[in-house]
Amino acid sequence: MDRLTMQPTADRLRGFTEEMAELGYQSSSVVLARDRLRNHPAAAMFDASPDAPFLRLERVRKVNGMAMSHQTAWYDLTAAPDLITADGSTSIYGLLRAAGKPLVRCTQTVEAVLPSPLQMDVFGFSDPVPCLLIRRRSYAANGRLIESVDGLFRGDVYALGIELRAEPAIRREVLVKRFHLTPAEMRVAREIVKGDGRTAAARRLGIGEATLKSHLLRIFEKTGVSRQAELVQWFLTQAS
Repeated sequence: MDRLTMQPTADRLRGFTEEMAELGYQSSSVVLARDRLRNHPAAAMFDASPDAPFLRLERVRKVNGMAMSHQTAWYDLTAAPDLITADGSTSIYGLLRAAGKPLVRCTQTVEAVLPSPLQMDVFGFSDPVPCLLIRRRSYAANGRLIESVDGLFRGDVYALGIELRAEPAIRREVLVKRFHLTPAEMRVAREIVKGDGRTAAARRLGIGEATLKSHLLRIFEKTGVSRQAELVQWFLTQAS
């Protein structure tokens, strides 16, 4: 096969499958391990009960047949029970969107590391080649951590581009004129789309959660949405 060289851009939250499709590549997954288990370190990371169930997926992510990434991911099944039957062969992000529970925010770090012997075998390396270890923590609209994933991407063909923008601005004139949102409702909307939950949004606004909830209910009524996750997605489509 032809040698691949790719530089995806980190400009918004999307999964591996969606990212590769946008670049015009065919992606696939080989599931090395799929476990439903209880794990105290995972529970501590997710701030969950020690008895909380988790899905652990270890996968090789391929692009046009080439092993591109070795990935180990944890998912909180209490927060995302729709993943209980997920076999890891398809997009987890797509499954969550279909269930009405899209991931809306993530934190991510990137560092250069050498692959382990297992990962060298996965990538077909005879000698160690520096790779990119991307650690991502992804959250639902209510601020709850859903996914923790460590993905090692091969460094000989994969480079991560980063596009920096000012914070997405909701088109005030569109929303105010079309939906008659008040200034207070606009402020609430801007904080909610940050995706870290009502408590954090209320704290930044200096209001109580009950007041924030009242604003949200009025925004729901005016915009015709019925859930906070749907509201976040709807507002993001209005961003410039």
